[in-house]
Order: sequence, then C-alpha cells, then structure tokens
Amino acid sequence: MKEKMKEKNGKMDKRNFRKITEMLEENYNKKMDIRIFGLWYEELKDCTANEYQNMVIEAIKTKKFMPTLAEIKELKRPKWFDIEVKKVELDAENKIMLEELLKEFQ
Repeated sequence: MKEKMKEKNGKMDKRNFRKITEMLEENYNKKMDIRIFGLWYEELKDCTANEYQNMVIEAIKTKKFMPTLAEIKELKRPKWFDIEVKKVELDAENKIMLEELLKEFQ
C-alpha cells in the first residue's frame, strides 16, 4: 500500500490527494463533498503524498468516526521525528568546550 508516489517540487498533486482521500472515504463509508475536498487539498497540498498517506493511515487506526481536517492535521509528524540520533564521543578538549557552552544556557 505504501508505494512511492511521484510529487512535483516535493508537494502532492490533486490526483495523489484524491487517491489517498479515497482511503478515508471507503473506510468510513462517507463521501467527501467537493467543497470540503477542495478545502482539505488547499490546507494539505504542501504535505508530501507519503506524509498525507501516513496521516490518513494513522487516522484510520485511531479514529472511530471520519476525522475532521483539524484532526488530520494533528496527525502530521514533525520532520525531526524521523531524525536518527547518533551517539558522539568527545575528546577531553571538546567536552570542556561543550560544558562551557551549556553553562551559558543554565
């Protein structure tokens, strides 16, 4: 299901948006009005297709009723959420410099 969707300039086009939104409509057995569809697209078009698809899948997993636009937007994961954290070993000199810097923020 999570196929890589083509995007222009990193943004989702209406065709992909429609395809993903149909997942919501089918799951909740509720067709989205064309005006609501347009509003949702305007609010979410800066998401990538994969981001929107992840939001929709999370909604399907967690929402008993058809989610509102606000509920869908709340499900967007911050970009930093996917950042890999690596442990860094500091030599004695860099450790002292870091400790000095941290003192300024306390």
